[in-house]
Amino acid sequence: MPVAIGSKCPKCGLTASTVSTHDGEVRPASPADVRRIRDAVDAFHGDGCGAALIPDGGIAVIVRTTDSEAVVVNGAVALKLSYTGGVPTAYMTLAGLRMIAGGITAHRVVCTHDATHFAKMGRSLMASGVASVDDAVSKGDRVAVIGDSGKVVAVGIAKMDASGMRESGNGVAVGIKEAHGARFHDEGQSPTWMDLIELNSKAITGAATGASGYLRSNIVRKNLRSAVLFTGDIRSEAVALLALDAGLGTVLIPEEGSFDKEAYGFIRFYAEGKGMQIVDGRISFGSLLPSMREYGASVCLTGERIPTSPMDVPGIKGMRVICPIKDWTPLMPWLFLMLRKEPLAPQYMRGDRYSYSRDPMMPGNRFG
Repeated sequence: MPVAIGSKCPKCGLTASTVSTHDGEVRPASPADVRRIRDAVDAFHGDGCGAALIPDGGIAVIVRTTDSEAVVVNGAVALKLSYTGGVPTAYMTLAGLRMIAGGITAHRVVCTHDATHFAKMGRSLMASGVASVDDAVSKGDRVAVIGDSGKVVAVGIAKMDASGMRESGNGVAVGIKEAHGARFHDEGQSPTWMDLIELNSKAITGAATGASGYLRSNIVRKNLRSAVLFTGDIRSEAVALLALDAGLGTVLIPEEGSFDKEAYGFIRFYAEGKGMQIVDGRISFGSLLPSMREYGASVCLTGERIPTSPMDVPGIKGMRVICPIKDWTPLMPWLFLMLRKEPLAPQYMRGDRYSYSRDPMMPGNRFG
């Protein structure tokens, strides 16, 4: 279960472990994401494998980099999705294959009793050690290596097609890529997102109260004029909600046509629904702070991570940037909005793969 804040699990009290992934955008897998992941897994390893990996209501977290997505399930990276050619291809890890071991019917190679020991050690699987192989295996395919007990013992790359493994009798059949996978939770019923929100509700509420209190102390009580730089991503939506809690109700949004039309529409819909004053940016998406200064604001509220908060803006005298959630974990803004039952951007709900865009004043990834 992802830990929203702190270093201990709110359910069992044990110290949390770190899941190693490449740095990237972190988000909960939406229902559309789950369908896409399931389809990719089923297409490679057999019908039903995707649902076994992520059951209905189950928790999956996506860590997205420029050209791929890592999917974290049950405390381990279960697979990586590559989008070469626009079609998602699932590359299962050893941990992920072990989660679906009972349902794998395609791209699997079964070892003999003697060969199982060597595969577990990371040694290449020889053709003489292949007990059976499914017809779908072609040379170069990533395959699940199954031991004689029926358990997944390794992930490998086929060095022969299925017929070659059956007929050659010698040579390397599978080159082992991963034989010692990450540990994952495999006991009892996995928690759902609602369980996670409930277990972390006190921590989430406390973090939100502290952030809105910080805004009241540093902006409201000092009678400073401020505006939220609302770009439609989850972090800036969370900041807009915290600003409302603090008694601040002005948002500056990019000018229409500067980025995705649907995202722009969601921003206006959200801000107007909350009764926030909208100030349109009159210049390009990457240079909105001068527009905020023209509006008369001396403080810009942003969801982007910045080195220090508040931070003086180079080249714009008298302008400061505050990120009230700079210390939040990547999942905290999502859980905060889920707890408050706030609408999420339609692109996320559809499972779209967002393009990256960067604001040179405040580096960081956001939905484009």
